Amino acid sequence: MTKSIKLLAVLAAVASGATAIAQQAPAPSAGLLGQRYAQASFGYFDIKNSPVDAFAAGLGVNLPISASLDVGLSYAHGWIESFSDIDSDVVVGDATFIHVSDTFKTFTTLSLGYDWNDFQERTIWGARAGAEFRLTPRAALALSAGYDDDFKSGNNGLWDGTARANYWTTDKVALIGSVSWIEGGDVGFSIGAALRF
Repeated sequence: MTKSIKLLAVLAAVASGATAIAQQAPAPSAGLLGQRYAQASFGYFDIKNSPVDAFAAGLGVNLPISASLDVGLSYAHGWIESFSDIDSDVVVGDATFIHVSDTFKTFTTLSLGYDWNDFQERTIWGARAGAEFRLTPRAALALSAGYDDDFKSGNNGLWDGTARANYWTTDKVALIGSVSWIEGGDVGFSIGAALRF
């Protein structure tokens, strides 16, 4: 049960996590880095060796502070199928630092949040590093690795590797999809849309 609650918190973070890697750049780009936007997302979590599935829905906003610093705020609600009493809510704030090179953008994100459900409440933190690559004038791919944990004693943290792609269908709207491979063999999928403002 503890693993399911931990994984549900990670899923909620994945569902809202694209907000954590949006940045400010001098001009609009194909990716989410460098954009100011609001986002809605839905996630599905395949728990290894378990007939139980987990889901999450999230909302987030990203606001660039400078060309190299971004802040974001996101909320996600997660639930485990077949266990209606296991719901989780997560609020996360983050700061992302970006470096722009000639061919791609690298980023590092530090996050702090609060996770609560019927069984526990905890303060959570995370760190993520990755790079975003332009595929076409309207599409980009971001690859990253992250670690999420809480401040309680014990082995509560999980590593993940995430691939996220986005495509701008118009100048204001992007479709987003991601897949995360999570320590222990679990896999999270997320789809969503961003509205640039």
